[in-house]
Amino acid sequence: METYVKPRGTPDLTERDWEDLLENIEEGLVIPIIGQDLISVKIDGEDRPFYPYVAKRLAERLHLPDDEGSAGRTLNDVVLEALAHDMHPLDIYPHIRRILNREFEPSPALCALAQIDHFDLFVSLTFDPLLANALSDGRRGAPPLQLAYSPKEVADLPAARAPGGAPVIYHLFGKSPGVDFALTEEDTLEFLYNMQSAQRRPHLLFDELNNNHLLIIGCGFADWLARFFLRITKNKNLSAARSEREIFIHGLSLPDRSLILFLRHFSRYTKLVTRSPAEFVLELAARWQQRQGRAGSEPANQGIEDMVPGSVFLSYAHEDYDAVAKIKESLELANIDVWIDKAEFEPGDAYEAMIRKNIRTCSLFLPIISRTSTTRPRGFFRAEWAWAERQAEEIAHDLPFILPVVIDDTPEYCDGVRESFRRVHWTRLENGSPTVAFQQAITKKLREARKSRGA
Repeated sequence: METYVKPRGTPDLTERDWEDLLENIEEGLVIPIIGQDLISVKIDGEDRPFYPYVAKRLAERLHLPDDEGSAGRTLNDVVLEALAHDMHPLDIYPHIRRILNREFEPSPALCALAQIDHFDLFVSLTFDPLLANALSDGRRGAPPLQLAYSPKEVADLPAARAPGGAPVIYHLFGKSPGVDFALTEEDTLEFLYNMQSAQRRPHLLFDELNNNHLLIIGCGFADWLARFFLRITKNKNLSAARSEREIFIHGLSLPDRSLILFLRHFSRYTKLVTRSPAEFVLELAARWQQRQGRAGSEPANQGIEDMVPGSVFLSYAHEDYDAVAKIKESLELANIDVWIDKAEFEPGDAYEAMIRKNIRTCSLFLPIISRTSTTRPRGFFRAEWAWAERQAEEIAHDLPFILPVVIDDTPEYCDGVRESFRRVHWTRLENGSPTVAFQQAITKKLREARKSRGA
């Protein structure tokens, strides 16, 4: 069996990416955009990609020749062959409708996606009813509201959508039944072209796409169509600074290298990932359920206190607690909010999400350096140091964030300390004994950090 090798330039999601994505979903700031490559169904007990199945069935209904080169025909290929045989486009749509009349069971991935109840708006790039079926089966309450774009009659989102109301599916390229949905690549291009017109643009929908993070799953667009699609959804130059990001789950087909380079150089807020859309959704759903289980269970918060945003985060090996407690007390006497963990955490424990959130929202991160912390090969504080290092990458290099504090005679160039920690000034407090100079220095750094972040 041939081994799949991920092309250079399409890294998978990091733990930080996952954490950001899940937090944004929790806050209702992510819109999933669903493409053909995610849609699969059970046929004769086997999970099969839906649109290749539709293409095959359409070719059979239209009595198109079945030769050696026809096995991998796409729906676009079949329609083009039909047109080459002098068939009229309007004669093709009834065949599609009859193929879709069969009762199809949504795939496990679609069902898992439907159960992420913080998604209340879905954008579908397909014309089938399978996502609607999955939402109807997987959620209680009213069935989803389905809207479809048409260049002839533009539908837009409701002006007001009640929180917790029925989810909305917007079919961007039309929906079956009918004769106004995209079958070919030219149709897709024409739909997008019409959306440029002020009179034919669903303004409320595009406001949502522009102002939220986008999770684009399995759209399979070719290079330039992918660029154009991203550009139209963001309504600004892709290289322009923006707070919203896009995660583009491309699928296992290798993306065009020019698309990889374009996104890397001109759309650094877009992350292109090459992996199975279904596997991605199943992992997303599993992580979501785990996160919701943590958030809803009382034991998750035992032994851990809420942190005041903008606090100083002290990260340490628990053997050093006595020295760290002195540092905490001295800073609090200077009216500085300080946060430390007081329990023995293990990686993967229920506390992890809250720890990471606290690192993201603290103003200063103080790793406590000692013979214990540098010689211990394992410890939750090591995960904290790694997360803080990644957080520092998003902060200007001349602004304070990581400020190591040494509580014994550990040398600066010892093993067991992250390389980035060695590049900043170390403060030495013997046995954690505070000094007035230390209090003043932290107060100043804290003021600089908060000022730089607009706090």
